[in-house]
Amino acid sequence: MKTAVSVPNELFEEAEIVAKSMNVSRSQLYAKALAAFLAAQNGAAITRTLNEYYNATPAVIDEGFKRVALKRLKETEW
Repeated sequence: MKTAVSVPNELFEEAEIVAKSMNVSRSQLYAKALAAFLAAQNGAAITRTLNEYYNATPAVIDEGFKRVALKRLKETEW
């Protein structure tokens, strides 16, 4: 799909240099950059959701696991 966007001149010039160095068209570069940005946003949304869940849910640590973990920490050379 064709679309028109406005970007600052410096950003446009940097993008031109990168597109040429990657041997891709400007459109391909912008599409790759937008895809990477959207993927990062999706990951950030997942992290936010998990953080909200774990902040609202009290942590319950199994006592047996806790004993073993503490024992291993004491035995580990730091």
